[in-house]
Amino acid sequence: MLSKSQKSLVKMKWENVLFAHWAYDPHIIQAKLPKGIKVDTYKGKAYVGVVSFLMNKIHPKILPEKVSFSLPEINVRTYVEVDGKKGVLFLSLDTGSKISVLGANAFLDMPYFHSDITMKREGDLTYFESIRKANQAVFKGAYSSKSDVFAAREESLEYWLTERYRLYSTAKNGDIQYGDIKHEQWPLQQAGVNIKENSLILAAGLPSQKGEPHLLYSPGVTVDIGMIQKY
Repeated sequence: MLSKSQKSLVKMKWENVLFAHWAYDPHIIQAKLPKGIKVDTYKGKAYVGVVSFLMNKIHPKILPEKVSFSLPEINVRTYVEVDGKKGVLFLSLDTGSKISVLGANAFLDMPYFHSDITMKREGDLTYFESIRKANQAVFKGAYSSKSDVFAAREESLEYWLTERYRLYSTAKNGDIQYGDIKHEQWPLQQAGVNIKENSLILAAGLPSQKGEPHLLYSPGVTVDIGMIQKY
């Protein structure tokens, strides 16, 4: 949650969301983390996620109230803690707007990449394709919801993966950065997914994913992201 002293950076809606996660040996993840960041685990396992969605009604607070825009995004993440504060560590974030990527890299110093992204919905099925311009890292797949909406129980893996209210990243100089996030609890559904190609995790410097992923879908939430700060 945003503290009273933390200013809002941007508000938006995250819609039509796929969460695809793979279990990893925590030692593999920890070896890739900067000093000061500790891998978080669930029942002894670390997780790496690929999350695709539409950022809708994006409103940076520096812009007039009525100005907003929309962009698809796909990110690679893992789960960590810093001084006991749990959060999401972004390993990469891909979006289709070159201007947004340049701005995020310049002012937020986060690992954004410019990609050719196609996201389209046909009935209940969402097609998502991302091809990174820099190194051709690819995600191609299609997904849909496969159950009624539910709220994850606090002790469940679903809750552990999704209910994270702080984001972390590392600046180019190695500094740990964070921003707090405010949103309601995720409305979740089981997901049906056909992943045709996914090289994003390998491009993030980790071994390629193995085994069947843990899959979730969400229609989305409204989020308020606080200013990115040095830890």
